Amino acid sequence: AGWVDVNYSAIVSAATNMVTIINHINAYVIDKLSSLGYLDDNDINITMQEKL
Repeated sequence: AGWVDVNYSAIVSAATNMVTIINHINAYVIDKLSSLGYLDDNDINITMQEKL
C-alpha cells in the first residue's frame, strides 16, 4: 500500500506541474498575440473568465 501511495502522490504532483506549465505557456501566448494585435481585449477577457 505504501508504494502505491508514493506513486500516486508523484503522479499528482507531476500532473500539477504540467498544469502550471501549460497555464504559463497559455498566458505567454495570449500576451504575445495581443501585443501583435491578433486579439482584442474582449477575446482576452473571455479567455480569462473561462480559466476561472
